[in-house]
Amino acid sequence: MNYNRLVLAFLLLAGSMAVSAQHVRVQKSTIDCGEVIYKHPVTAVFQLSNPTKHSIKIEKVRTGCDCVAASYPEERIDKWKRFEVSTVYNATLLGHFRKPVEIYVQGDVHPVTLWMQGVVVRDTIRSFDGKYPYKVGKLKVDKNEVEFDVHKGDRQVQKIYIFNPTQDIVQPVMMHLPDYLSSICSPSKLSPGHAGVALLTLNSHRLHDFGLTQTSVYLGTSLGDQVSPDKEIIISTVLLPSEDHPSGRISALSPKMYLSSRKLDLGSFGSKEELKGKIRIINKGKQILEIHSLQMFSLGLKVSLNKTKIEPGKSAVLKIIAIKSGLQKSKSKPRILMITNDPVREEVEIPIFVKK
Repeated sequence: MNYNRLVLAFLLLAGSMAVSAQHVRVQKSTIDCGEVIYKHPVTAVFQLSNPTKHSIKIEKVRTGCDCVAASYPEERIDKWKRFEVSTVYNATLLGHFRKPVEIYVQGDVHPVTLWMQGVVVRDTIRSFDGKYPYKVGKLKVDKNEVEFDVHKGDRQVQKIYIFNPTQDIVQPVMMHLPDYLSSICSPSKLSPGHAGVALLTLNSHRLHDFGLTQTSVYLGTSLGDQVSPDKEIIISTVLLPSEDHPSGRISALSPKMYLSSRKLDLGSFGSKEELKGKIRIINKGKQILEIHSLQMFSLGLKVSLNKTKIEPGKSAVLKIIAIKSGLQKSKSKPRILMITNDPVREEVEIPIFVKK
């Protein structure tokens, strides 16, 4: 009997040692690549770290098939250091895909498994039956603003449908893309009176600051086309922590944000240059509510907050000023973005209504 108990204790101890021996921490184990155009390879970049007190070494990385290639640090990884594993799927098969990538680390009993998934579609993504209300350069589009709303580690694809109203064959191209955006236009050439689509892919691992990031890209009609204001498309990205981040865990002790108003109507400018209003932010939770970021989507707004850390049961005042001349120049709808540590309302948008 004592011998059996000794064996059982040894097995339990060995099992616990195997569990605790994991030397790699993964920020997000699955990356969804969304729609991928046939034969256009797609990349997924995984964020990992060494949580131990000593350096580690990746012995090998094994992919599920030859259609996936992986790159990883071949040198030893220092303690507490972050690193990346990059995977590329060649997209040579149509349809949904979910590909495993196994990371083998010296000293670990089992590999760490990462997954990249998505769906491979043909060049002509799908027909568009809507309207093209915006003129961008020589072309018409269904939208001149694009918004991405992602968690850290996500990949997201947005579409801009394009119509060629000219008498010439054009080659749509997105210009001045930042390094966190990539674009594919399909088909690559548009005949007169024909339509296509531009796929904009956001690689959120290349964004470093949570909250709002805005930039402008430009839609041209050929490679080497000139950039000009009439070709501008505004890109807005709201980046949140990864979904397994501690701030995303809900508990009875979490902070809870309540707003005195979910929107703000400031009325009409008339002869005034400025309109003012305010919203009260109340913490109805059990922990301190923190406003990590406070940003505007458009020109012509000024905001101030009397405190960014709100004790349970207390409140703060958000003051908003709308400026007529600034809003007249802005292409975006006036809105305010807040990033908080409330796990239910990490991201809050407050629309501002004015009559110009």
